[in-house]
Amino acid sequence: MTSLEGWDSAIELRPRRERSVAAATVEGGTHAQAVPALPAPRAPVQTLADTRLGRALPSLCRAAHTGAAPLPAIPGRGDLRGAISVPVRMAIGIGLDVGGTKILACALDEHGTLLAERRVATPSSPDPLFDAIAGCISSLHDDLGASREDVAAVGVGVPGLVDREGILHETANLYGMSELDLPEGLRARLERLRAPEGGKAAWRLLVDNDANCAAVAEHAFGAGRGVTDMVLVTLGTGIGGGIVSAGHLLRGARNFAGEVGHIVVDPRGPLCGCGASGCWERFCSGTGLAWLGQRAARAGRAPRLIELAGSPEEVGGHNVVEAASAGDTGARGVIEEYGEYFAIGLGNLAEALDPGRIVIGGGLITAGEALFGPGLARFASTHRRGSGPRAVSVLFASLGEHAGAFGAAALALGTAG
Repeated sequence: MTSLEGWDSAIELRPRRERSVAAATVEGGTHAQAVPALPAPRAPVQTLADTRLGRALPSLCRAAHTGAAPLPAIPGRGDLRGAISVPVRMAIGIGLDVGGTKILACALDEHGTLLAERRVATPSSPDPLFDAIAGCISSLHDDLGASREDVAAVGVGVPGLVDREGILHETANLYGMSELDLPEGLRARLERLRAPEGGKAAWRLLVDNDANCAAVAEHAFGAGRGVTDMVLVTLGTGIGGGIVSAGHLLRGARNFAGEVGHIVVDPRGPLCGCGASGCWERFCSGTGLAWLGQRAARAGRAPRLIELAGSPEEVGGHNVVEAASAGDTGARGVIEEYGEYFAIGLGNLAEALDPGRIVIGGGLITAGEALFGPGLARFASTHRRGSGPRAVSVLFASLGEHAGAFGAAALALGTAG
């Protein structure tokens, strides 16, 4: 049975511990997938040497966040294109991943060492959000002690449509914060933090989509290393995505590329928050899985879910996985339905983008084979890019909850002289 210990809520399925490296590969004419069980708790990450960030970060930080420069190859996986031989002054970068419920802030040095991290709850309105972000930066700055003078850049990843100027135009997870000018709201606060340092210039600031940040990190030193073309799909409260094509972060005309959660998998499906019907995230996000379970419970197809949750309206994704893992037929039917939509989405990405690899991240991946096994098997057996010589490999993300913050810090450092 797959354990559900460590999940924070019935809806978001957000893990309280970091995920270890996982692999769920579909390739080479086989329909078998190796999807790991939930990882055991382990100590907090102190360095990223095991992911080779220490060697990858210097070249990563010179890749322009506009996408004009290619992301680097990885030591031992390809040519670094002269990155090591070119002297580059590196400094400490602070990266923040702003989620719907929490903000994770990390400080990295030039060797890729995680120097400090902070977590706070995400406020529900703009000014408190700006204050919380500035507070995290200030706390990390204090944690760094003598090294604080080396902080050169701050990167912030946020969920939603973020343009090239860092303005958040639409967001589902930060309610009431659309059309939010984050650089403007943060600039004065960051200048005040810098004032005690003797009038030094303000830190460089970059604001980007959270999944773009995570995609950069996974491609450079996570599950996407070694391929030039990759799609990251993040499964949490919603579905996000980031696309690396020919070594470049694909941004689109307005920096809105990668919104893979809003590809339509059923035009007659439920209404999505974006205004369309049948979007992928309405079925395969954490809230989508809960919705599928609730629908089955109301229809009388999964009575065990009502026993676990108390009522159809209270059924959460964790109830579905728990009941299915225990052998409940109705819950297994929900997992099969989830897998059908999951496979359709993977097939659409494979056909439209021709990636060498699709990386699956986000809180839902802690469910492992119990949730994803049927969908991966369906992708392998029903889609021409799911198996055979032109198969797209599918891996679970390896950097856990830190990917967004690491990528934000790296991209920000790339803009700091």
